[in-house]
Amino acid sequence: MAGIKYERRSVKPERYPASHLADSMSAHKAGLAARIRFQLERWIVRGLHYRLALAALLVTSVALLAGELVFLFAPGESGVSDAIWWAFLRLTDPGYLGDDEGLATRTISTAVTVLGYV
Repeated sequence: MAGIKYERRSVKPERYPASHLADSMSAHKAGLAARIRFQLERWIVRGLHYRLALAALLVTSVALLAGELVFLFAPGESGVSDAIWWAFLRLTDPGYLGDDEGLATRTISTAVTVLGYV
């Protein structure tokens, strides 16, 4: 082996190939969803008080969002607080659909009513 000479070359491998980035992005999204699901399940398993708090949080969130949408797209209410109150009443009593006027109000009202049943 004395007659073989080795040539020393520096080959830099590609540090992060494009396929690795795509895989890591999808793994990150899947990991985030799994972490959120895990934390939510952990919260629910703690007991009845936590379940009721989660239900109250969901009702409040839907009422706030729907109230804002009604105020922005169907300005029949006198203010944001009245629109949020309307959405809360619609969510908690889904059998009251009679007085809605306008396409935007009826569409939002129907969505909130269905969420009230769920």
